Amino acid sequence: MSDLSFYGGLQTEKELASYVYVSCSAVRLAAQISTCMRFEGWMAGIYTIAISFTSLLFTLRVRAIFKGDKCVTTFFGFLWLVVVGTAAMTTQSVTVVRIGSTGYCISEHVAGYVTSAAVAPLVNDTLVFLAISWRLMQNSVVGEKHRFRLRAMILGQRMPSLSHALLKDGQIYYL
Repeated sequence: MSDLSFYGGLQTEKELASYVYVSCSAVRLAAQISTCMRFEGWMAGIYTIAISFTSLLFTLRVRAIFKGDKCVTTFFGFLWLVVVGTAAMTTQSVTVVRIGSTGYCISEHVAGYVTSAAVAPLVNDTLVFLAISWRLMQNSVVGEKHRFRLRAMILGQRMPSLSHALLKDGQIYYL
């Protein structure tokens, strides 16, 4: 990945896409825009890219953790495609119009299916997080009692350094 540190600490393309989307959302609410629908379409495209890249990173982590398990990697690859598809639907789901002669934009109609663009990443990220946590716990506390396994899965206790770091990073991302 390229070094994007000159954008104020952003390190990856997915962070840049997320930053651009949030910035555009603020502009849409506060600025006068001459072409509301074009701007909204551009924002939906940026949203699709940001969500796709963010979910892809988690999906690649599952693939690395479950290397060799084709069923698991295929399942999570399919879930990632669902996330990309539902995010792409946002490009056609919102109708934005100008508020009179003010130049400000407002959403006139939002299709009901647009909620899938929020639900799909939530379901995907939850399942990925649980699968990774489960695998890390299995690999690190073999033969331990159930209470130690739960502590390992939640707190990372008795895990090797790399597994503990992966668990904590996944928890931070998920939260």
